[in-house]
Amino acid sequence: ISDENGSNAVNLTNDGSKVDTYPCFNKQKTKISWTRAGGEIWIATLVNGTTATPSITGATKLTGSDNGKYSRFNNAGTKLTFTSNRDGANEIYTMNIDGSSPTRITTSGANKVSCYSFNDSTLIFQKTGGGDEKAYTKASNGSGSESLLTASCLEPMYSPDGTRFVYRTNGSTSRVTAVDANGSTNSVTITTEDFDHSIRPVYSPDGTKVMFSHGNATWDLRTRLADHTGSETTVFSGGGFNYFCGDWG
Repeated sequence: ISDENGSNAVNLTNDGSKVDTYPCFNKQKTKISWTRAGGEIWIATLVNGTTATPSITGATKLTGSDNGKYSRFNNAGTKLTFTSNRDGANEIYTMNIDGSSPTRITTSGANKVSCYSFNDSTLIFQKTGGGDEKAYTKASNGSGSESLLTASCLEPMYSPDGTRFVYRTNGSTSRVTAVDANGSTNSVTITTEDFDHSIRPVYSPDGTKVMFSHGNATWDLRTRLADHTGSETTVFSGGGFNYFCGDWG
């Protein structure tokens, strides 16, 4: 965890034998969830998260060896959406933040990277099929059918107000793109560098910026205004490390 500009960085997890990835904050800034290598989703209470001396307490494993990953909080802070292959294929699930009441939302397989809408009524997620990645939505309680939004879309994430979503394109170079929530109007390409990839986009809490990982052989963490104005700002880079999967607190 760090300030937006990368200063005051503090390490929160240190298992030693396993890699921790895909961190996410709840909207209330009181909890943090992440994926631990081996298919485990963890959660902990965030202490002093908005100060220079943050820490976590009560770290708890919520899933076992069922390839749980990509957890995201709902806006109420009461549930998590995640991907798991516990039933034989990658499907989208939800559960309470104590790990209880896991509920399977999708049934068609090859689904991952889900995110709640602003009012928690809908999930947007990535589905693989027909040689392409697509963005779909479905009611967060699992009712109804899946609705296709757009093709060639990976890692979709709603804006805080639910009017738009950001995603990365599927191709030889991945670009971060934002579009209206209908998946078709007012599309803006946020990253444009050739020969490199921009992945794992996520909106800032006020919806004005997007954070993403950028690179190819090595990766850094960057931000840019969501309307594509201004230039990219590098938050973390170099030092012999790769920087993936940031989130905003």
